[in-house]
Amino acid sequence: SVEIDGENVLALPASRAQALRGRIGMLLQNGGLFDSMTVFDNIAFPLRYHKMAPETEIHAQVERFASLVDLKDALEVYPQELSGGMRRRAALARAIIQKPKYLFYDEPSTGLDPTTSALVEILIRRVKEELGITTLVVTHDLDLLKFLGEDVALLSEGRIVAYEEITAALKPGSPIWEDFIIQREKAHREHGYQA
Repeated sequence: SVEIDGENVLALPASRAQALRGRIGMLLQNGGLFDSMTVFDNIAFPLRYHKMAPETEIHAQVERFASLVDLKDALEVYPQELSGGMRRRAALARAIIQKPKYLFYDEPSTGLDPTTSALVEILIRRVKEELGITTLVVTHDLDLLKFLGEDVALLSEGRIVAYEEITAALKPGSPIWEDFIIQREKAHREHGYQA
């Protein structure tokens, strides 16, 4: 089962599941932006869809969250006109505009160049610290894990097989170190490559 705030997510009635979804933001790996909408309208979408505020307040909120992710100058363009990093930032602004209690990220640095990846990492950390959002990041990126992590869980076949504080997890001998890092290096060696 999956529990959030002590509630089994899979067993919730529809009305309670909808209320729970309102407390969760998600940044998908590809961003999930609507191509036919401007960046402004993409960020505003959750507030408009859920009728959470009048249009004047929506406008102010979009500007606030676009500024938080350094996108205030790109509100009138369409997603296809943005770089990969800018699309991630627009998707992040959309994910946080409802001020969720929890924010899930799916491989936020995948497909980005190192500089853009570092900027996205900084934004994720800034959002976490400034808004106080509990953050869960799915990643294979060790640098991202080291920069953002407090606790780390290792998943295998849909189950958590190890869970530790980040400092303990990255020490040789820990289950996460052995299962994730050592196995990765072993695979490289088996195929004739050195890490």
